[in-house]
Amino acid sequence: MLELPDNLVKSLELVRNGLEFCFEEENSLFNCIKQIKEFKDVRQNKYNESLKALQACCQEEKNKLKDVSIQEIYIKKIEKLQAELDSKRELLDKIKVACSELKEAIKQKEDEKNQLDKRLEEVKERNFEAIPALRKELMLYTKITGLRWDYDSSEDEIKGLIKSSTEVKPFSLNLNQNSQFFITNHLWDLIGSQQ
Repeated sequence: MLELPDNLVKSLELVRNGLEFCFEEENSLFNCIKQIKEFKDVRQNKYNESLKALQACCQEEKNKLKDVSIQEIYIKKIEKLQAELDSKRELLDKIKVACSELKEAIKQKEDEKNQLDKRLEEVKERNFEAIPALRKELMLYTKITGLRWDYDSSEDEIKGLIKSSTEVKPFSLNLNQNSQFFITNHLWDLIGSQQ
């Protein structure tokens, strides 16, 4: 009795596992595209080899038929093999459909990526134009108030110093212990006493 080659059965299991792998893992879009193409090529080659082997086997069995009773046995085997071949073709068609759907999903993701890249470039351009203006504005406020911020302070603390031509006053205020109103007024009082 002729059985399907183990490599064909394993190939079909690998197809299923490969498709699940593409959706379960968080691979980059380009790795997923590459894996799908490689996966498709390998599976197609294995399918073609298996198909050729099955067809060669069927042909070989047909050539060996001499006796009527033996012919009936072989005809049944051939019919069984033909049914299996048809089943494998149906499975291949389903895999092709799944690959087409994956290609469409990849194309959509590529389009989304291109749109995001375009938006990123627009944001970079806006930031490139806005940063010099913000820097000038910050320098102007620093000159007017004498206020220098300590950017290395912890997140729950505002630190810095207020500098005048004759005096430097450091300050440190805890955001959890003081209201925003108090902090604002306290800083203005320090700035006012430096003038």
